[in-house]
Amino acid sequence: MSHKLCLLLTALLLLAACTPSAVEPSLQMEQGYPAPSQLSEVLGYPPPPTLKPPPTLPEPTQIVLEPGEIYDAHETPFPTFTPRPTPTRKPGPTATSIPLPEPAGSPAGTLWYATMSDYYTLSFDMFGQVEEEPNLAPLPTTLEFKPYRVFPSPNGNYLVLMRPVEPGGLPLIVNRITGQSKALFESYSGGSFFGWHPDGRHFWFWIDSIGMWSVDAETYEITTLALPQGPVQGAAISPDGQTIAYIDQNLPDTLGAMWFVSSAGSDAEPQFDAGNVSYLYPNAWSPDGSSIVYYGNCSEPLPKGESSLGGPLCTFDLHSQRCSALKIPFTGFTPAWSPNSRYIAATGLTKGEIPCDPNTSSSEWNDCLYKAQSIYIADVSTGESYQLTTGIAPVWSPDGSTIVFLSNRSGTSEVWSIDIISLSFQQLTTDGQPKNPYGQLFWLPEGEE
Repeated sequence: MSHKLCLLLTALLLLAACTPSAVEPSLQMEQGYPAPSQLSEVLGYPPPPTLKPPPTLPEPTQIVLEPGEIYDAHETPFPTFTPRPTPTRKPGPTATSIPLPEPAGSPAGTLWYATMSDYYTLSFDMFGQVEEEPNLAPLPTTLEFKPYRVFPSPNGNYLVLMRPVEPGGLPLIVNRITGQSKALFESYSGGSFFGWHPDGRHFWFWIDSIGMWSVDAETYEITTLALPQGPVQGAAISPDGQTIAYIDQNLPDTLGAMWFVSSAGSDAEPQFDAGNVSYLYPNAWSPDGSSIVYYGNCSEPLPKGESSLGGPLCTFDLHSQRCSALKIPFTGFTPAWSPNSRYIAATGLTKGEIPCDPNTSSSEWNDCLYKAQSIYIADVSTGESYQLTTGIAPVWSPDGSTIVFLSNRSGTSEVWSIDIISLSFQQLTTDGQPKNPYGQLFWLPEGEE
């Protein structure tokens, strides 16, 4: 998806946000937060016994804490869902299953983040302490273009750098082991990167009016996965590497159907109506492979002739075949699963604020971007959400003990973290360079950088 399309999608999501309604909190709140002991119990992350004291980093002069009431984006209950039949697969090649990931034992790893001009990395030790100053990300020095997105592979061996073209972008593959790089699809119009296979070697790419492909970053071999009839609004690979979910419009009477296809291709099957305005993020599958989070319609498929304008964040449970809404006033940016698959962190409208006006100046938009949005944690089993603090674009540490996000509470947009146990804040960057809110944060576990 191009930078322009990202901006447009975020604007649409902001305008689609609903006015909050009062809901009785299920947790006791203290200054807008669950008590530390309660949050620890709720999130299932007890403090590691060997944690060192938090590092001494600059403290903000003032931290604005927002009310932590549970947000219900709907004034009326969702319809009662009935189980959907399990779809029958068409015959096709068999994809190889790989072991499901387990939460890491510590936050040790490397965080990738973007300013408006460059990409940087931050290294963390096993206690979550920043080991050194931010470093420029290891990108080729001979690039003839400025990548608008960078996607490191899960094992850190490859990078996909997106070169802006219209519409969307085209990929340049960088092999970090050999130093070689190769541009792909230069004879085509732009397309969209839709995520890495958990093997760290293959990724998915869609070219408008051509198809969705699996690309081998080592050999550059291309496998056709599906031939969508309309624009693909996002795709995501299951954590066992076997199934790709994507949103296409060619289910009768819909403009946004959820489809599944084997990562070996040739057996695409529609699942349900995801809504006319819907989107699937590359990390949509829960780490245990049991659920998918998406933006769109959370109800049953709509009757013939009726249309949907999209909805909140929804989860699709593969076992029960049920869709459920998360009580987050979702405003865009990639939502993030906790490593234990129990919770989702996402960006939502700050209680008491109104959506940002996309017609304002860039400076006014930037100010509103951070003031009007907050980080929420949603319990997937109940849909209930807990507002943590103002900020955008959350990502979990590999062990689930920390959430990193962007905030301008210190005067300019910087990378911050919040410890899930102590609820203490740390400002991780102090360079004063505005951070790219659409560059996405990636926290790769230790040894995968």
